Amino acid sequence: MNEKQYNYLSFFLTRVLFLGGGFSLLFNKSSNNVLLCSFMGMLLGYFLLYIFYKKGINKYNKYLIAVIILFINLIGCGVLTSSYLLPNTPILLIILLFIGICIYGSKDITIIARVSFILFFISIGIILLACLGLLSELDFNFSISNNNIISGILLFAILSLLPNLLIIDYSNNYKFYKISKGYIIGCISNINVVMFINFIFGYKLASIVRFPEYFILKQVNLFSFISNIENILVMEWIVTIILSGMVCINTIRNNNIFKYLIVILITIVLCILTSNYNVLFYIKNYICYVYMFLIICCLVIKK
Repeated sequence: MNEKQYNYLSFFLTRVLFLGGGFSLLFNKSSNNVLLCSFMGMLLGYFLLYIFYKKGINKYNKYLIAVIILFINLIGCGVLTSSYLLPNTPILLIILLFIGICIYGSKDITIIARVSFILFFISIGIILLACLGLLSELDFNFSISNNNIISGILLFAILSLLPNLLIIDYSNNYKFYKISKGYIIGCISNINVVMFINFIFGYKLASIVRFPEYFILKQVNLFSFISNIENILVMEWIVTIILSGMVCINTIRNNNIFKYLIVILITIVLCILTSNYNVLFYIKNYICYVYMFLIICCLVIKK
């Protein structure tokens, strides 16, 4: 993939782990320091991304990262769709459809990158539309405390960094500052969502709502007559999750076709078994430790 395609794909990957529970977890860990933690987490993630750009990543670590992210993507997409978009559709059907689309589009990483190039501009347009519709709902109330800053910074850095490790080997010796633009723009997009959630709902409510990034879209109101379009705007997030799923499956299938089929089957079964609120609650609260473990493994184990 060329430099621009890499950046556009990186933009989507930087945002994917925040959807379907990441924003809620960030508010839970950061409380009223969430904006400061997000900004500092972007800087830490940028520094770690540079380290991996120089160091590379072990293929087995990348394989494990792909499996974990694919599982989280399936859970997030399945629960979001079955809860708010298609409540009468069985979650198994949603997961199978998601897997089918990802498998079909995962044959070549360059094709995924070209698709991200096209969808990037549509995505930016939808984001700007949502921001314009939410400006009148903002209630600025900013405060900072000394609690939970470190955990919030680490969480933002990990959530934004981890999916980018799947494509770090495709950097093709481009200058780091040229291929890191997608990461920066993706992080700014995440911080923008954090700001709107914080100034509309407040950190206390945002930390307990399952999908605060979806519920703020219910507040979108343009020109006093364009409203209730949250199900249209949320499709941009579904596209982001699908692109990430394609990258994950591409990483898995490049290792061994038998392992690829087994992993996909096991992932589907686990998603079905864990798609209830109690299990999702434990996954959301402990998945950050899994992410941290993966980052440490990637730093310690040589390529």
